[in-house]
Amino acid sequence: MDRKFSLSVEPLVSIIMSVYNSEDYLKEAIDSILGQTYANLEFIIIDDASTDTSLDIIKSYNDKRILLITNKVNIGLAASLNKGIEIARGKYIARMDSDDISQSNRIHEQVKYLENNPDILCYGSWARYFGDNMPRSLKIKHYLHLYDTFRVPLKYEDIKASLLFWIPFVHPTVMFNSALLRQNNLVYNPCLRRAQDYELWSRLCFLGKCANTSKVLLNYRISATNAGATAHGDQLIVRKAIANEIIHKIIGRYPTSDEMDTHVKVVERVISNQTTLNEAKNWLCLLASKAQNCTVFQYDSLIRIISTEWRRCCASSIAFPKNIFAYFSVPLIGRLKGITIYDWIMFVAYRLIK
Repeated sequence: MDRKFSLSVEPLVSIIMSVYNSEDYLKEAIDSILGQTYANLEFIIIDDASTDTSLDIIKSYNDKRILLITNKVNIGLAASLNKGIEIARGKYIARMDSDDISQSNRIHEQVKYLENNPDILCYGSWARYFGDNMPRSLKIKHYLHLYDTFRVPLKYEDIKASLLFWIPFVHPTVMFNSALLRQNNLVYNPCLRRAQDYELWSRLCFLGKCANTSKVLLNYRISATNAGATAHGDQLIVRKAIANEIIHKIIGRYPTSDEMDTHVKVVERVISNQTTLNEAKNWLCLLASKAQNCTVFQYDSLIRIISTEWRRCCASSIAFPKNIFAYFSVPLIGRLKGITIYDWIMFVAYRLIK
């Protein structure tokens, strides 16, 4: 039986936030942490050589919980976060981004869960996106309450399987068990300027148990420059390298260049015609057929993730509406895991508002 979490004994939580030229939204982010209902925290802020007024904003706070580190030169997000992890004294280490807003009960909720589940290495949450500069398509979805929330898998096996296609955590929502983090020598790869979190998850998920909650504990700011952005350059190279290793664990070999190209099209929703849709179908069917003999991932979780990706491929394809029926007709990935009325509504809504 889980032991009860008592507010009379609050373990120290270290919250780590890297800042670079975030003057527009920085105060909101800082206030959302200092205003937490959970009291016993240290707020480690690393200013990564900002050239705007970010440093002045941080220094304007007279709060003993803030520990400011200033980088003389810009070293990047990964290296800055590692600095914070190195000096963190908390039993738990939480992430925060300098333009987001944490719900006031966020830290309390996460500590309560981790205290009752000491074997969990990483615990994240769902997040609601917002922002004045959202593209029109996202504004419509947000207004209609369709896809206004980043919904990541909740259970460990689903989180691990989702690495095949997606990042399984909303990065600024996560909280780590610091002892387990250090026991496994887990830090961000300082050589990476992009996709640092995805690379960390690709190691972390195979070293310890993870979980997410469906509670929305953070508001994630979306701008016109990052909304729906596809991976390019260094980020795409990192994501392909990670996918390469995950695919190898499933099918027992590395994908061919054509297979990897198809995989990227699936992930990026570049399903422009019936030919690419058929390529996606064949690739996903291959992955599903190998799932039965895969010992690294749980079969049901892997099939569920592949099935979800097939639905998204059909919804994003221009060959609509007949792809509604294509979704249900594909063996292994179409008819598994019964489809609800909500699935139908979201399928059509996603396509119409896309």
